[in-house]
Amino acid sequence: MIICCFLIERRMIVSNTFNTINEIKEELRRVTEEEKVKIAFFGQPGAGKSSLINEIVGEEVSQVSSFTDTTDDAEPYEWNNLVLMDLPGYGTEMFPKETYWNQFKIDEYDLFLCVLSGKWHDADTEFFNKLKNKGKVCIFVRNQSDNLFDKRKPIDQIKAEIKVDISLQIHIKTDDFELIFTSCKTGEGIDGLIKKIDDCLDSSKRECWERNAKAHSIEFLSKKKEACSKLITLAAGASALNGLNPVIGTDIAIDMGIMVNLSKQLQKNYGISDEKLKEMSLLKEYDYVFQIINRVLKYASTDGINAVLKAVMKNEVPKKIVKIIPFVGQAISATAGFALTYYIGKQMRDDFHTLAESILKNELDVNA
Repeated sequence: MIICCFLIERRMIVSNTFNTINEIKEELRRVTEEEKVKIAFFGQPGAGKSSLINEIVGEEVSQVSSFTDTTDDAEPYEWNNLVLMDLPGYGTEMFPKETYWNQFKIDEYDLFLCVLSGKWHDADTEFFNKLKNKGKVCIFVRNQSDNLFDKRKPIDQIKAEIKVDISLQIHIKTDDFELIFTSCKTGEGIDGLIKKIDDCLDSSKRECWERNAKAHSIEFLSKKKEACSKLITLAAGASALNGLNPVIGTDIAIDMGIMVNLSKQLQKNYGISDEKLKEMSLLKEYDYVFQIINRVLKYASTDGINAVLKAVMKNEVPKKIVKIIPFVGQAISATAGFALTYYIGKQMRDDFHTLAESILKNELDVNA
């Protein structure tokens, strides 16, 4: 039986107990490939569901229309480990209510977003009531809040009246549900929506959401950093115990392919494309992270990982390894291998985090 339990930097890092190295690799594969957060969006045509999807992933993955509902069919948008479904109209001639639930596999979704921007539709009420009866979690979003205006009323009064109207439609007291006002133009409420979704997910899905949703605040970016820790622990254990590549100057062997894949996964989780890396390396305002960018670029290949390992072994890792609980024989090699790969994995995460934080702060300053 293999127990991944190591003392590093005076802190205990404990993962699950596995019987074989294959079980560690299978858990890593499950977390990075199979584990999904599934969210369905429903509501009126033109409410901006596609724009919200794009804000959640941080990329233009969903077609946006300013005039009509572009959802003639239901195709989920998959981004990393997120599955975001822009549902078509409920109870229409093309999608009758009798077959709607099974046709779109509604039971498979973790939660639902009711998105509106104008008049409430009876079909929305009927679909929400069915979700409620099935015990499904639904978040209400009034999108396009930048268009709210009435010269006779302050904005807070307008928002309060909208919530009262929805309350009457869904037969729930205003104090018993939250209505999130969002604008994809101004950014209002987007971070609040990201956090609300995070709060509504169970613990098994929350880490997946935090790793893959775009961070619109420094607070959520910090959650992303913590959520990536599980990936690092699993990858470090798999790489060390599946040692294939000797590290020059040591008796440690690791699987560099696993570490390269970890780097790619972290890069996706932080939403930093190769194009963005190249762009940052050319801009003067990013001079202070130039060394980090160069190191990040090395993570993309086994040769680059090897170069980073050699540099690290000359400086810091030996000091870290002496803090590990002393074992004998093969256990020393296995533990040292974990220490090395965990250290590199943590450095990868911290580097991507620093770059993502720099990008986010720049975005926040521009929108301030």
